[in-house]
Amino acid sequence: MWYIRKWAPGIRAQKPPPEVPIWVKFIELTLEYVSGRVLMRLASKLGKPLWIDQSTRLGQRLGYPKVLVEMTVDEEFPNELKLVPNRNPAMFVQLKYCNMPAICQKCH
Repeated sequence: MWYIRKWAPGIRAQKPPPEVPIWVKFIELTLEYVSGRVLMRLASKLGKPLWIDQSTRLGQRLGYPKVLVEMTVDEEFPNELKLVPNRNPAMFVQLKYCNMPAICQKCH
């Protein structure tokens, strides 16, 4: 898998980038959380949110919205996120990662 990144001093071509963009699906997220601002805030708990997919933005994929998140490959990817809504009990949202890159165990 290839990634295009902005050049910066010190980047080595032979080593994969420590952060990669990964599409994350939020499984069965309730409708009150399926808005652009809220999704980006939730995605920021995983890494740097980059983009909400077009179907989600157009309201066509409300059952499992998708956000592109730049994540660190050196860390474990959580299977769920804990949400603590105001005046409501905590809930957990299942996460699914789409098109995960293969991670070289020699490099990381």
